[in-house]
Amino acid sequence: MAIIVNNEVLSVRNWMGDRNWRLPGGGVKPGEEPKDTVIRELNEELGLSLVNKRVERVATAETRESGVDFIAEYFIIRLPEKPTLKLKALEVMGVNWQPLKGRLNKVLKAQLKFMKVI
Repeated sequence: MAIIVNNEVLSVRNWMGDRNWRLPGGGVKPGEEPKDTVIRELNEELGLSLVNKRVERVATAETRESGVDFIAEYFIIRLPEKPTLKLKALEVMGVNWQPLKGRLNKVLKAQLKFMKVI
């Protein structure tokens, strides 16, 4: 999910995985709608509270990560100002607002290109 404020995108560095800067994300619980997953994950990991109408689905893709195949749903959340974030320990080790027209790492750039954000 891409959280965009004034041509900047929020990237996170997770404790698990390769620790690259990437878009926030998370897994769908059984019976949960993908938009509800976005709202829950952003609240759990970043302390961000959203309402459904701000969440826009932009793409779906089959993907593979850590040897697991799954369908990824991509969403954009556009906010008028940068929110106050409260990082959840042992999930997110850092956040960074990066300019969409700036120098993005390969992972983040690929995610944003796929979503047609850049």
